[in-house]
Amino acid sequence: MGTASVWLERRVIAYAHQGGAWESPSSTLHAIRHAIEVGATAVELDVHATADGELVVCHDATVDRTTAQQGTIASYLGIEETWHDINQCGDSDICPDVFLFDKPVRPHHNLGFETIGHVSTSPTQQNMAKERIVSPYNEDEHGTALAGIISARRVDTGVIGVNPTAHIFSLDWDYYRLNKDSRSDLTKTLGERIARNPKHLPIMVFATDWEANSGPSFSPCSERQKQDVLANFLVHTTTPLIIAAAGQVDKGMGMDIDRSYPLAPENMGDCENVIVVTACLDCNSTTPKIPSSANYSTTGIVQIAAYGDSVLTTGSGDRLTVVLGGTSPAAAFVAGVASAMVSRWPNTYKDHASLVKFRLQVSSTPNLRGVEALKVSAGILNASLAFEDPERDYLSTVGEKNKAKQVQGWCVDQIEMSKDDGTPSDLIGVSDIYRVYCAEGDRCTIYHADTLQRLAGVVLRSGPGKLVGHVFALGTGQLENTTHREEQVLFKADGRLFTSMNFTDLMLHDAMSRLSAGNCTQ
Repeated sequence: MGTASVWLERRVIAYAHQGGAWESPSSTLHAIRHAIEVGATAVELDVHATADGELVVCHDATVDRTTAQQGTIASYLGIEETWHDINQCGDSDICPDVFLFDKPVRPHHNLGFETIGHVSTSPTQQNMAKERIVSPYNEDEHGTALAGIISARRVDTGVIGVNPTAHIFSLDWDYYRLNKDSRSDLTKTLGERIARNPKHLPIMVFATDWEANSGPSFSPCSERQKQDVLANFLVHTTTPLIIAAAGQVDKGMGMDIDRSYPLAPENMGDCENVIVVTACLDCNSTTPKIPSSANYSTTGIVQIAAYGDSVLTTGSGDRLTVVLGGTSPAAAFVAGVASAMVSRWPNTYKDHASLVKFRLQVSSTPNLRGVEALKVSAGILNASLAFEDPERDYLSTVGEKNKAKQVQGWCVDQIEMSKDDGTPSDLIGVSDIYRVYCAEGDRCTIYHADTLQRLAGVVLRSGPGKLVGHVFALGTGQLENTTHREEQVLFKADGRLFTSMNFTDLMLHDAMSRLSAGNCTQ
């Protein structure tokens, strides 16, 4: 006589998949309650994290199937949609052309792009299950992923890029990197394409590099690049805005790059039309950091950091993919913001790459601390502030953030920045100041530049530390004796006087002069 089957003695465990999606809406409280009522033993749910760290219960990694919305890539930067303020740029010729030097961009329903220059053979697409919305990332998708971050379009499904009105032009950089002799033809092709749309500022994005035939490192950028055909074209012929990823090390620590670094365009950060971008993690927190593998610069060659963690973006086969973090997506985010700036404010930024570079730096957030702060010359990309009207002044107080104000002028002639690290104080003339950031009470940072530096896209950062305003005595040109006073009036805006203790952020669109003493009294 045989033994009874153990399976007949065991209890059947019934899991309600997606909370009971067969009989109720997926992953909802209604579905869970119903599943329990009809006898489910357990409930199975999927949990995802949003870009700002919130947990969301949803079966899919995207919102396409369960909502009527597309995912907005700009949310990784802490901003909402930008295209509503771009004045229908997509229907005119003021939209900037964005040239992406990378792996070839592949067809995707979220992307509109053109291929120029050498055309490579498209790789065979992977056979994926129809219901599989997100596919594993592979390196051949690199250019497609970056194009999605910059300008994925608003359609019915998928994701929306930071600036969906930008025109993407894909260049097969693998071909031009290996075939140096072809770069002369490339410069001709680029020149012809740029000449067809002279009403805007062209933007060129490099998440790759090449060994440049540069001159001596002590020479200024414009002189160093004359010997390299592509670098010379980028700096002297058309002066587009160049956004370059600082690069990273696959295994080991990132490098401190300077003018002698052998790879371009990372070593071109001192050019007025080149901004070099590294990555940051926890960018909007109080303790952001540069990834240990990311390149950086303690000599001003790398200007800003941007979001460099994993990003859900466009991939192969009309699917989405999660591109791993690093300086490449960071540069793509900056390119998206820069193209949106140029689209929204063409009269200000047209033919002025250095002004876009200057604005991206001045509007950045100086919240890196200690050694991390030394790795970039400005700060972390602040997309919302960069996108504001470049012809207005902006003031933040405890109750108001980034409000356009009419700043009448300064009430001091000079500001002394006493630094937290104990190094000698900086004395800064107020006519050189473009931003004062005091997010931590009396601990402030100043962004400043003289006239020539501003035209060259150069921003100097002083701080963090305490501010002390100095006033020149009438008729003597000498500074009056000034003590550390918390209630010392620094400037006047909208008829109101401000000290270092009643504002958190001041960004000026232009140099501001000193007011007369009578205008700076209560």
